[in-house]
Amino acid sequence: MRTQGITPSCSTIWHRGATAVLGISPFNSYFDEDRIQRLIGHCRRDGREAIVFVPDEVTRFTLEAKGYPAERAVQKTRRQVRYLRNKVARATAGAPVRVLGCAELAGIDGYLRHHAALERRFGSDAAFRQGCLDTTRWALAAAPEDEVSEPAMLLGVRYLLAELPLFLHAPEIIGRREVAFVYPQCPGFVADLFRGRYGDAVSPGQAFVEIAEGEEQRFAGAA
Repeated sequence: MRTQGITPSCSTIWHRGATAVLGISPFNSYFDEDRIQRLIGHCRRDGREAIVFVPDEVTRFTLEAKGYPAERAVQKTRRQVRYLRNKVARATAGAPVRVLGCAELAGIDGYLRHHAALERRFGSDAAFRQGCLDTTRWALAAAPEDEVSEPAMLLGVRYLLAELPLFLHAPEIIGRREVAFVYPQCPGFVADLFRGRYGDAVSPGQAFVEIAEGEEQRFAGAA
């Protein structure tokens, strides 16, 4: 497996042994049980601490944005999340790996504080808002030319806003000096946040690292 920070600073933080927060997405066939095991194993090499993040309950907003009725979206999300958490549990059997989902994050003051701040920024900063919506459009569209309605984007963006605190402020959320969020692909908007194109948006000690297995199966999807 290969890991690459999206900026030189991200690579430096990763190579210093930062805690890895590995994102595992529901409804993405890339994350089969064997791959989850390999991804976690790579993150834990050389004694590195690894935490698995499952964006569970907020996935309902992605389904609603794609046209599912709210009740059906909740039911489908819960079923898929149970299935995914069971896969993670089997993949981590015997390994000291913490799993974070929405319920766990809701009990962490640092997460709630940063989530609220990002929601306020979404409402007041036009450039940040547009970046969030563009990323949501990319995640929802089956093909680049597909139209995504504004109401759909405003639903779907709630998923992104729930993830952004861990992308940008994980050291303050999980109580570690340096943390790298690890995922197969970094959205362009998030990379721009790390490159300072939206001001001072990232906490000290935060990194974003892309992880890949070469050419055996290309990742398709969004964080």
